Amino acid sequence: MARKKYNDEALRARVLELRREGLSYREIARRLGCSVYKVWELLSPLENPRSRTRQVAELAQRVDELSKRISEVEEKMSRVRGLEDFAEVASRIEELEKRVNQVSRDLDIASLTAFYKVFDNPCRWIDDRGFCTLLHFGEDDVREYQDVERDVVNGRVLYRLNVEVHPWLCLGCPFYKPRRV
Repeated sequence: MARKKYNDEALRARVLELRREGLSYREIARRLGCSVYKVWELLSPLENPRSRTRQVAELAQRVDELSKRISEVEEKMSRVRGLEDFAEVASRIEELEKRVNQVSRDLDIASLTAFYKVFDNPCRWIDDRGFCTLLHFGEDDVREYQDVERDVVNGRVLYRLNVEVHPWLCLGCPFYKPRRV
């Protein structure tokens, strides 16, 4: 029998939509007419707590690096301001200033989005103390984080993170659902 060929991007969008509705892998496969393995293949990179934690940690590190670079560039631009007699230097500084300001605005928007998901319009998966009840992590994944809560799920020791302390976790979460509609 020939293997079915899927448009993974289109199927991933539909699979994510059904998963957000709370359906199991088996139910999603049944509705979409694909295998359970195909559903797992599409969702595992998004649901794997290790990859999510690693992605969030890398994103936070990149944001910190960009913020430092922006500060350095702004400092250098202010020192070069005295050289504005050279028209070419001045125009390059203006272009650079525009780019730096755009990156700074983009980082602000990303930060505001994360804080909005946690504080202004909290996800239904965040409990009263600020812990995400949906995503669980292994001990190795949470060593560098503060405000971690130990939890036992099906006999396994797992950990939950406080998203009020780490709002970047919510920024990329594919399961965000607001409490109030």
